[in-house]
Amino acid sequence: PDPLYNCVNDANDMADALTSIGFNVTKGVDLSYEEMESHIKDFIAKLQPADIVLFHYSGHGTQWEVSSDRMTGLLL
Repeated sequence: PDPLYNCVNDANDMADALTSIGFNVTKGVDLSYEEMESHIKDFIAKLQPADIVLFHYSGHGTQWEVSSDRMTGLLL
């Protein structure tokens, strides 16, 4: 498949912008399903109760199931 260059550029720009205002950024680019799932689980494991979180996805459509306190599933 053709790479999604604009999506990669968007992810890099968003990461740079958030880092510049003090966010700790976790970024993954061109990940497989398994890599993305692992990346997200690692991200969630680092969260603390008072954290402000922004999850930005740039690419083809995705769907999340969300419980009251955690993201519980990923369907691509």
